[in-house]
Amino acid sequence: MRKIHLQQLLQEIEQLAKQGKWSEVDHALQQARSFFPKQPVVWFGMGNSAYQQGNLKLARENWLKASKLAPTDLNISFMLINCLREMEHDKEELKELKRVLQLFPGQPLARLKLAENHARAGDKKNAVQLYNDLLKEFPCQSSAWNGLSVLGELNPKKHLTKIESCIDDQDNSEFDRITLHYVAGRLYEKQQDYQKSWDAFLYANTQSRKAVGLDFSTRSMAARTVIQDMTGDKVAGIVSERNPSKAPIFIVGMPRSGTTLLERMLGSHPDIEGLGEKKTMGISLKHAIEKLPAGISPIEGIDKSHFQAWKKIGEKYLSDLSGSRGKAKYFIDKMPLNANLAGLIHLVFPEATIIYCRRKPEDVAISCLSLAFEESHLKFTPEELGELIGIQEALMEHWIKILPKESIHVVDYEKLVVKPEEMLEPLLKNIGLPWSSKCLQFNQNKGNVRTASLAQVRRKLYTSSVGRGKRFGDLLKPVMDARAKTKASLLS
Repeated sequence: MRKIHLQQLLQEIEQLAKQGKWSEVDHALQQARSFFPKQPVVWFGMGNSAYQQGNLKLARENWLKASKLAPTDLNISFMLINCLREMEHDKEELKELKRVLQLFPGQPLARLKLAENHARAGDKKNAVQLYNDLLKEFPCQSSAWNGLSVLGELNPKKHLTKIESCIDDQDNSEFDRITLHYVAGRLYEKQQDYQKSWDAFLYANTQSRKAVGLDFSTRSMAARTVIQDMTGDKVAGIVSERNPSKAPIFIVGMPRSGTTLLERMLGSHPDIEGLGEKKTMGISLKHAIEKLPAGISPIEGIDKSHFQAWKKIGEKYLSDLSGSRGKAKYFIDKMPLNANLAGLIHLVFPEATIIYCRRKPEDVAISCLSLAFEESHLKFTPEELGELIGIQEALMEHWIKILPKESIHVVDYEKLVVKPEEMLEPLLKNIGLPWSSKCLQFNQNKGNVRTASLAQVRRKLYTSSVGRGKRFGDLLKPVMDARAKTKASLLS
């Protein structure tokens, strides 16, 4: 009877989860746990529920309990490993991967994730070895090929024919074909065959976008609402107390605009630490806005909700990040698409430094289209990418126009890679710090890198990526046309 009862509960929970009724899911899971406290499937479900609601800490705790009850269940182990990766608990992730490989020597997915862990940590030698070992057993393992490509270990003469044969192999999954098209596109680009490179990138992006199924149709409308709602007069009329902390340094900009490079440079200063890409500020502002009555302007609504409204958002943000921080006086919160929130961030932390990384749009475009981003919201058609670039450029121009002078500091990628000290010294002075030559030794920074720039930022500065988009000429026209149209519309 107990087994039947458990299955009935799990079926009810599954139906509630499909409807997004998470409070009812949690209640049913608590009930299941009271009856079946030693059933790993219950703790696994509790971990899933917490994860779906964005509570990674609780998801980790529940999956750890599930794993102890069922140490050989790979499904539980890999969910835990992915959670630890998102939480940036790299050492704990490494420990769990090694545990799995002790139980299941040679397990392919565990070996792949171990290689990725080494790559993020800058252990290129072991990462490359693991990728190559996987390819000896699985010659068309697309993620291994992609890993080697990102680390700069592939060249057209040696590897392109094999990649092409894997693409033509009908036994490979669509995911593998998509990933291999990204790899092939980068190799064609090395051959200066830009038409073939573009065709490969176009296929990869179009197919991966179809697999996601997100609706981007309201992005421009949302940006227009922000621009119309957040005016200079409203900013000047803020009355609620704001947070005086100068500790956060926010780096925003399009993906592939130099945000990781700048974070590594500034984060090499003795008094600054980089925390990577954090969703904390976006979540803090979202929660504050969700509490407002429908139809009320976020700025006025938050401002009038409490005499310390903005200050309290800042306090919650700093508290949530306290576990991630070390002893440095300042910390960097690098979340590129926080550019959409730059104005609100300034209202929370008027004394904090906000840096906008700007790069030539055609270079941003081809760099984005050439990479297999994991995040669903970074999978787009060329036209959708152009729209996103136009939206962000319009929003940043709006913020710079309406916020107090020097609230946002602009760093151009093209200048940063040529004259880094000239760009960094004024930033440090504004933050309140003296110049440090360690900022130019960023490639020696041993901290983990979790973005697509994991290989580039471990090299000395180079300028070969400047003007990359121009090499593709009119092939980028769909992107650039969508960018220009969107930007003009938003700023009209």
